[in-house]
Amino acid sequence: KPIRLSIVLDNLIFNSLKHGATQIEIEAKYTDDKKGIELGIRDNGVGLKEGVKEKIFEQGFTTTMGSGLGLYHVRQLVAEMNGEVNLDKTVKNGAKFVIKLKS
Repeated sequence: KPIRLSIVLDNLIFNSLKHGATQIEIEAKYTDDKKGIELGIRDNGVGLKEGVKEKIFEQGFTTTMGSGLGLYHVRQLVAEMNGEVNLDKTVKNGAKFVIKLKS
């Protein structure tokens, strides 16, 4: 699990920097039921447009010249760790991804 989580965090941080973020915050806390952890990765980059938010985890989808595999791979790795990753769609400036992992 640690290697997968490292790859996930590396990808999310790299994406933030690639899209103009100058600040990235990582927050960790227990889930509400205390049966896992929740990680929030938030940046102050350009954010995501409405039409893009629903597609970002799709294989091959990209907003740049990238492969479109990064966030798809992130979702796959988190699923392998018995967890889920989602975009917090309430964030207006920048982007925030939330990862929930069961212990």
